[in-house]
Amino acid sequence: MIGDDYCVIPQHGTEGGWLSGERVLALVLFVATGLAVYLCYRLSRPFLPALAWALALAVIAHPLHDWLEHRLHLANLAAGIAVVLVAVVVVAPTLWLTQQLGREIARGVDWLQSEQAVARSQAALESHPRLVSLLAWLIQDFEAGQALQRLATTLSSRLPSVVSGSIWVVLDLLITFFALFYFFRDRRPALRVLRTLVPLSGAETAEVFSRVTDTIYATVYGTLVVALVQGLLGGLMFWF
Repeated sequence: MIGDDYCVIPQHGTEGGWLSGERVLALVLFVATGLAVYLCYRLSRPFLPALAWALALAVIAHPLHDWLEHRLHLANLAAGIAVVLVAVVVVAPTLWLTQQLGREIARGVDWLQSEQAVARSQAALESHPRLVSLLAWLIQDFEAGQALQRLATTLSSRLPSVVSGSIWVVLDLLITFFALFYFFRDRRPALRVLRTLVPLSGAETAEVFSRVTDTIYATVYGTLVVALVQGLLGGLMFWF
Protein backbone atom coordinates (compact mmCIF):
# COMPACT_ATOMS: atom_id res chain seq x y z
CA MET A 1 0.00 0.00 0.00
CA ILE A 2 1.49 3.31 -1.05
CA GLY A 3 1.36 6.16 1.41
CA ASP A 4 0.25 9.67 0.68
CA ASP A 5 3.82 10.91 0.87
CA TYR A 6 4.71 8.97 -2.30
CA CYS A 7 1.76 10.19 -4.34
CA VAL A 8 3.04 12.80 -6.81
CA ILE A 9 0.61 14.72 -8.98
CA PRO A 10 2.18 16.17 -12.18
CA GLN A 11 1.89 19.91 -12.51
CA HIS A 12 0.98 21.14 -16.01
CA GLY A 13 1.38 24.70 -17.26
CA THR A 14 4.05 25.65 -14.75
CA GLU A 15 7.15 27.59 -15.63
CA GLY A 16 9.23 24.41 -15.72
CA GLY A 17 7.13 22.86 -18.52
CA TRP A 18 8.47 22.47 -22.02
CA LEU A 19 6.00 25.05 -23.34
CA SER A 20 6.90 27.85 -21.01
CA GLY A 21 6.39 31.52 -21.80
CA GLU A 22 10.06 32.07 -22.59
CA ARG A 23 10.14 29.17 -25.04
CA VAL A 24 6.95 30.31 -26.75
CA LEU A 25 8.42 33.79 -27.13
CA ALA A 26 11.68 32.37 -28.48
CA LEU A 27 9.76 30.19 -30.96
CA VAL A 28 7.69 33.15 -32.15
CA LEU A 29 10.83 35.28 -32.57
CA PHE A 30 12.54 32.46 -34.46
CA VAL A 31 9.61 32.05 -36.86
CA ALA A 32 9.33 35.83 -37.34
CA THR A 33 13.06 36.09 -38.05
CA GLY A 34 12.91 33.26 -40.57
CA LEU A 35 9.93 34.87 -42.29
CA ALA A 36 11.70 38.25 -42.39
CA VAL A 37 14.84 36.68 -43.87
CA TYR A 38 12.76 34.89 -46.50
CA LEU A 39 10.91 38.08 -47.43
CA CYS A 40 14.21 39.98 -47.66
CA TYR A 41 15.55 37.24 -49.93
CA ARG A 42 12.47 37.43 -52.16
CA LEU A 43 12.76 41.21 -52.37
CA SER A 44 16.48 41.18 -53.14
CA ARG A 45 16.44 38.16 -55.47
CA PRO A 46 15.90 40.19 -58.70
CA PHE A 47 18.87 42.38 -57.77
CA LEU A 48 21.31 39.60 -56.83
CA PRO A 49 22.87 39.34 -60.34
CA ALA A 50 23.53 43.08 -60.38
CA LEU A 51 25.07 42.95 -56.90
CA ALA A 52 27.18 39.94 -57.89
CA TRP A 53 28.51 41.81 -60.93
CA ALA A 54 29.22 44.83 -58.77
CA LEU A 55 31.20 42.66 -56.36
CA ALA A 56 33.14 41.05 -59.22
CA LEU A 57 33.94 44.44 -60.76
CA ALA A 58 35.01 45.77 -57.36
CA VAL A 59 37.41 42.86 -56.89
CA ILE A 60 38.87 43.24 -60.38
CA ALA A 61 39.12 47.04 -60.44
CA HIS A 62 40.20 47.64 -56.85
CA PRO A 63 43.85 48.35 -57.90
CA LEU A 64 42.54 51.24 -60.01
CA HIS A 65 40.53 52.58 -57.08
CA ASP A 66 43.49 52.20 -54.72
CA TRP A 67 45.69 54.16 -57.14
CA LEU A 68 43.10 56.94 -57.47
CA GLU A 69 42.54 57.09 -53.71
CA HIS A 70 46.29 57.27 -53.10
CA ARG A 71 46.58 60.18 -55.56
CA LEU A 72 43.42 62.10 -54.63
CA HIS A 73 43.16 61.37 -50.88
CA LEU A 74 39.35 61.66 -51.17
CA ALA A 75 37.38 58.45 -50.81
CA ASN A 76 34.15 59.63 -52.45
CA LEU A 77 35.87 61.30 -55.40
CA ALA A 78 38.16 58.31 -56.01
CA ALA A 79 35.21 55.89 -55.87
CA GLY A 80 33.17 58.06 -58.22
CA ILE A 81 35.96 58.36 -60.79
CA ALA A 82 36.65 54.62 -60.59
CA VAL A 83 32.96 53.85 -61.18
CA VAL A 84 32.89 56.20 -64.19
CA LEU A 85 35.98 54.55 -65.69
CA VAL A 86 34.58 51.06 -65.15
CA ALA A 87 31.26 52.14 -66.67
CA VAL A 88 33.06 53.50 -69.73
CA VAL A 89 35.03 50.28 -70.14
CA VAL A 90 31.92 48.10 -69.75
CA VAL A 91 29.21 50.17 -71.46
CA ALA A 92 31.13 51.81 -74.32
CA PRO A 93 32.04 48.55 -76.16
CA THR A 94 28.46 47.32 -75.75
CA LEU A 95 27.02 50.49 -77.27
CA TRP A 96 29.59 50.38 -80.08
CA LEU A 97 28.81 46.74 -80.90
CA THR A 98 25.07 47.45 -80.83
CA GLN A 99 25.53 50.37 -83.21
CA GLN A 100 27.70 48.31 -85.54
CA LEU A 101 25.23 45.42 -85.49
CA GLY A 102 22.33 47.72 -86.38
CA ARG A 103 24.35 49.28 -89.17
CA GLU A 104 25.33 45.90 -90.63
CA ILE A 105 21.73 44.68 -90.48
CA ALA A 106 20.58 47.78 -92.36
CA ARG A 107 23.34 47.31 -94.95
CA GLY A 108 22.41 43.66 -95.34
CA VAL A 109 18.75 44.48 -95.96
CA ASP A 110 19.70 47.16 -98.51
CA TRP A 111 22.04 44.74 -100.27
CA LEU A 112 19.38 42.04 -100.47
CA GLN A 113 17.06 44.54 -102.13
CA SER A 114 19.70 45.73 -104.61
CA GLU A 115 20.13 44.59 -108.22
CA GLN A 116 23.57 43.19 -107.40
CA ALA A 117 22.05 40.65 -105.01
CA VAL A 118 19.48 39.63 -107.62
CA ALA A 119 22.19 39.20 -110.26
CA ARG A 120 24.33 37.11 -107.91
CA SER A 121 21.40 34.92 -106.96
CA GLN A 122 20.54 34.34 -110.63
CA ALA A 123 24.15 33.47 -111.39
CA ALA A 124 24.22 31.04 -108.46
CA LEU A 125 21.03 29.36 -109.68
CA GLU A 126 22.39 29.07 -113.21
CA SER A 127 25.61 27.50 -111.98
CA HIS A 128 23.72 25.05 -109.72
CA PRO A 129 20.71 23.65 -111.59
CA ARG A 130 19.68 21.48 -108.64
CA LEU A 131 18.99 24.60 -106.61
CA VAL A 132 16.35 25.64 -109.15
CA SER A 133 14.16 22.62 -108.46
CA LEU A 134 14.69 22.95 -104.73
CA LEU A 135 13.78 26.64 -104.83
CA ALA A 136 10.70 25.92 -106.91
CA TRP A 137 9.61 23.29 -104.37
CA LEU A 138 10.11 25.71 -101.52
CA ILE A 139 8.18 28.47 -103.25
CA GLN A 140 5.34 26.07 -104.04
CA ASP A 141 4.95 24.94 -100.42
CA PHE A 142 5.78 28.26 -98.80
CA GLU A 143 3.16 30.98 -98.65
CA ALA A 144 5.10 34.19 -98.33
CA GLY A 145 2.15 36.41 -97.44
CA GLN A 146 1.03 34.34 -94.51
CA ALA A 147 4.62 33.87 -93.33
CA LEU A 148 5.23 37.63 -93.36
CA GLN A 149 1.94 38.20 -91.55
CA ARG A 150 2.89 35.66 -88.89
CA LEU A 151 6.30 37.27 -88.59
CA ALA A 152 4.79 40.72 -88.16
CA THR A 153 2.36 39.40 -85.55
CA THR A 154 5.18 37.69 -83.66
CA LEU A 155 7.34 40.81 -83.71
CA SER A 156 4.50 43.02 -82.55
CA SER A 157 3.70 40.63 -79.70
CA ARG A 158 7.35 40.44 -78.65
CA LEU A 159 7.93 44.19 -78.80
CA PRO A 160 6.65 44.96 -75.24
CA SER A 161 8.85 42.22 -73.77
CA VAL A 162 11.86 43.57 -75.68
CA VAL A 163 11.21 47.09 -74.40
CA SER A 164 10.71 45.88 -70.82
CA GLY A 165 13.83 43.75 -71.09
CA SER A 166 15.86 46.73 -72.27
CA ILE A 167 14.55 48.83 -69.38
CA TRP A 168 15.45 46.06 -66.94
CA VAL A 169 18.99 45.85 -68.39
CA VAL A 170 19.44 49.59 -67.88
CA LEU A 171 18.10 49.28 -64.32
CA ASP A 172 20.52 46.41 -63.64
CA LEU A 173 23.42 48.53 -64.86
CA LEU A 174 22.39 51.44 -62.63
CA ILE A 175 22.11 49.13 -59.60
CA THR A 176 25.48 47.56 -60.44
CA PHE A 177 27.30 50.90 -60.63
CA PHE A 178 25.47 52.25 -57.57
CA ALA A 179 26.57 49.24 -55.52
CA LEU A 180 30.04 49.39 -57.05
CA PHE A 181 30.52 52.92 -55.67
CA TYR A 182 29.94 51.72 -52.11
CA PHE A 183 31.99 48.58 -52.65
CA PHE A 184 34.89 50.81 -53.64
CA ARG A 185 34.44 53.39 -50.91
CA ASP A 186 33.63 51.08 -47.98
CA ARG A 187 35.72 48.07 -49.00
CA ARG A 188 38.16 48.17 -46.10
CA PRO A 189 35.58 48.62 -43.27
CA ALA A 190 33.39 45.93 -44.84
CA LEU A 191 36.32 43.52 -45.01
CA ARG A 192 37.19 44.20 -41.36
CA VAL A 193 33.62 43.46 -40.28
CA LEU A 194 33.54 40.36 -42.46
CA ARG A 195 36.78 39.10 -40.94
CA THR A 196 35.28 39.37 -37.45
CA LEU A 197 32.23 37.34 -38.55
CA VAL A 198 34.19 34.50 -40.16
CA PRO A 199 34.86 31.74 -37.56
CA LEU A 200 38.42 31.19 -38.76
CA SER A 201 41.87 32.33 -37.84
CA GLY A 202 43.50 35.31 -39.52
CA ALA A 203 45.63 33.18 -41.84
CA GLU A 204 42.73 30.94 -42.78
CA THR A 205 40.48 33.94 -43.45
CA ALA A 206 43.15 35.49 -45.66
CA GLU A 207 43.46 32.19 -47.54
CA VAL A 208 39.68 32.04 -48.08
CA PHE A 209 39.60 35.63 -49.37
CA SER A 210 42.52 34.89 -51.66
CA ARG A 211 40.77 31.83 -53.08
CA VAL A 212 37.56 33.81 -53.66
CA THR A 213 39.51 36.57 -55.41
CA ASP A 214 41.33 34.06 -57.64
CA THR A 215 38.00 32.42 -58.51
CA ILE A 216 36.47 35.76 -59.52
CA TYR A 217 39.51 36.63 -61.63
CA ALA A 218 39.47 33.24 -63.32
CA THR A 219 35.73 33.39 -64.00
CA VAL A 220 35.68 36.89 -65.46
CA TYR A 221 38.88 36.64 -67.46
CA GLY A 222 38.01 33.12 -68.61
CA THR A 223 34.63 34.33 -69.85
CA LEU A 224 36.27 37.23 -71.71
CA VAL A 225 38.91 34.99 -73.31
CA VAL A 226 36.31 32.42 -74.40
CA ALA A 227 34.13 35.20 -75.86
CA LEU A 228 37.10 36.65 -77.76
CA VAL A 229 38.04 33.24 -79.16
CA GLN A 230 34.45 32.58 -80.21
CA GLY A 231 34.19 35.99 -81.85
CA LEU A 232 37.51 35.48 -83.65
CA LEU A 233 36.50 32.05 -84.95
CA GLY A 234 33.08 33.33 -85.99
CA GLY A 235 34.64 36.26 -87.83
CA LEU A 236 37.11 33.97 -89.60
CA MET A 237 34.27 31.64 -90.56
CA PHE A 238 32.21 34.43 -92.11
CA TRP A 239 35.28 35.88 -93.82
CA PHE A 240 36.12 32.46 -95.30
